[in-house]
Amino acid sequence: MELYLAFLIDLILGQPPNRFHLVAWLGRLLSMLENLFRKISKNNYINSFLLFFFINIIYYYIYIFFINFDLFLTNIILVYFSFTFRGMVEHVYPIYIHLKNHHFEKAKFFTQQIVSRTIKDNDNHTIIRSAIESISENYVDSFVSPLFYFLLGYIIMPDYSGFFAFYYRIFNTCDAMFGYKNEQYKEFGFIFAKYDDLLNFLPARISFVFIYVASILLGYNHRNCYFIWKRDKKKHPSPNGGNPEAAFAGALEIQLGGVNYYFNKKEFRPFIGDKIQTLNPIHVVRSIHLFIVSSFLYIDFIFIVRDICEFYKFPLC
Repeated sequence: MELYLAFLIDLILGQPPNRFHLVAWLGRLLSMLENLFRKISKNNYINSFLLFFFINIIYYYIYIFFINFDLFLTNIILVYFSFTFRGMVEHVYPIYIHLKNHHFEKAKFFTQQIVSRTIKDNDNHTIIRSAIESISENYVDSFVSPLFYFLLGYIIMPDYSGFFAFYYRIFNTCDAMFGYKNEQYKEFGFIFAKYDDLLNFLPARISFVFIYVASILLGYNHRNCYFIWKRDKKKHPSPNGGNPEAAFAGALEIQLGGVNYYFNKKEFRPFIGDKIQTLNPIHVVRSIHLFIVSSFLYIDFIFIVRDICEFYKFPLC
């Protein structure tokens, strides 16, 4: 019931603005903690490990504190702030609209809001590719993974499942803030990047199943979806990001990857997929459709597993 209500709220209202958003508050807190923990020693590997354990300890005590409150309401709030569905669609769809209307600067602006790379010009190809790569990766990071941990929590400790989902969101946010390979974060962000990879390992691979089924339902190239996923999933620099990207690229019959700029440094990412179709704005809309249908399939799956657990009285605690 908590997940159903949280998903319904997100579907109707979307996520609140940053000044009211729990994850935005978390980001500001993490920024302050970074400044504090960097001063502990000259070795940023040690500093990051200390911050990692500090966050885990603090979250444990937050959990102890909140279990004295209404768990039903607490779970709804934690799950609601753990994932993003409507917000992802609302961020990507304007890119299509502005490209369609040849408003390249506006399309570039909206693309820049959802990617960490720098969009250096008005190249349609780069904007479209960046939008599709972002929505495919965020299908895992912002939807599949947090709800995977909600389900895991429901199986292990059903009354506290929301805490599991938000635990994932905390360390995914840590990775988003610290998990860069530049000079500033290659040491301090090391543990957070690796831990995020570990947390996303199973959800990223599970995501392919739902993308594949969605490609069948939408009439996309499901055979190519499987072929490209199997061939190219390991080409991505992330051990997990290649799974949804390759599945999306195969289903849409497009090629992702290529030259990106991070912190004004040129970086080449291996190509994923084949150029069966030339990238154009309609592929942004098709990627949104793939995201929506995959998401609904996944949440239906979670409800089914939850009902099976309830029927067989499977929760362990």
